[in-house]
Amino acid sequence: MPEPRWYRRVLTRRPWGAQLLMMVLLIFLGRDTVTDAVDDPSAWNVSIAAVWILAVVVYAATTVYQWRTRHRQDPEKCTGPVEVSDDAVAHSIASTPNRIAAIKTLREHHPGLGLREAAELIDTALATPIGCRSPHTKGPTR
Repeated sequence: MPEPRWYRRVLTRRPWGAQLLMMVLLIFLGRDTVTDAVDDPSAWNVSIAAVWILAVVVYAATTVYQWRTRHRQDPEKCTGPVEVSDDAVAHSIASTPNRIAAIKTLREHHPGLGLREAAELIDTALATPIGCRSPHTKGPTR
């Protein structure tokens, strides 16, 4: 699974620096910046006010997103079919009555494994005679 984008990464520790910066932006700089842009609407004052408003909006959106996702768990690491041993596939097949249940069991034991990969592993194991597979190879034999 690819690494999450830089703006979607979850911080494990949330320092107070960002909240303090937001208070400084709102309390100390906001009133003077907006007042200057309204009283003297020069290009400089309007552009500084626009940058300030953009910074406040972006920070507020980021804060709301972090607050709403604070209890989410980290995404599971993707398990590839090469990381699944033949024994795990054989155990999934032996412990279930049909193909669908074997795929479900395999995916439960390997949480990052996709549906297609699990189905291919189960189908390959069902199609290959038991004595033809090497116990030391991982993944399906092709």
